[in-house]
Amino acid sequence: MALTKFKYNLATYFLGYIKEFMYSTFYVFRPKRTRGIETKFVILSSGRTGSTLLVNLMNNLDDVECQGELLKRRLWRPRHFIKMWEKQTLKKHFGFKILSYHIRNVQKINKEKEFLNNLTAQGYKVIYLERQNRLYQAFSLLYALSRDRWHQEKNKSIRKHKIIVDFNILDQWMRDLEELGRYEEELLEGIDYLHLVYENDLQNKKQHNRTLDKIANFLNIETQTAFSDFKKITPRKLDSFIENYDETIAYIREQPYAHFLNLTEQPSDSVCE
Repeated sequence: MALTKFKYNLATYFLGYIKEFMYSTFYVFRPKRTRGIETKFVILSSGRTGSTLLVNLMNNLDDVECQGELLKRRLWRPRHFIKMWEKQTLKKHFGFKILSYHIRNVQKINKEKEFLNNLTAQGYKVIYLERQNRLYQAFSLLYALSRDRWHQEKNKSIRKHKIIVDFNILDQWMRDLEELGRYEEELLEGIDYLHLVYENDLQNKKQHNRTLDKIANFLNIETQTAFSDFKKITPRKLDSFIENYDETIAYIREQPYAHFLNLTEQPSDSVCE
């Protein structure tokens, strides 16, 4: 866990400046678009909500480029960095994903609320993706952290893995996710956005075509049959990956978030979180 935290801090607060410098240096040699972008969008979410799956689905649409977490590492000029990506895309429609903690914790943004407002003023449409079952979201975070692996391609096998849940860490994640949810509401206040929910729109691949149709209608772009390159890495049944399952369930039943145990998530089929 300590090694994972060190790697995270190194990647977040040091490598970002290097990436920004390198990208800016070679930016002048990259091909630029000669016409304006027809559609711009940003996916706002938090971790383990299916946002990587959504980015992948969007990238499988014709004339759409959807970048991942452009702001996951600290940058000197995050707005300028986004502009550079806009100008180098050769597709008609451009978007990217941003996790709410990137705005709150990673980037040095004085007026955080205005950041999203500025994007919408520049023509960006906002897609907000959340996961209703925060307990399963927390378990997914704990599982991914323990494996130090966040996504899985379909053609690669998944190594079985079990975790021992630390109740103090679980409580902290639940508090953090609750706080992030309130923070996201504040960011979105007064903004027109498309609201997607992981359980209703992404968890099962049978939902994907309907979800893409909904997004295409919101962005006013053409839709296609949904296709994804990823599969889910966190097992659906808690007892299949939690070593201290009985103790964990008994502990949760005494907590304020016990009601999430009663929100049965649907069986998923090849879905990435």
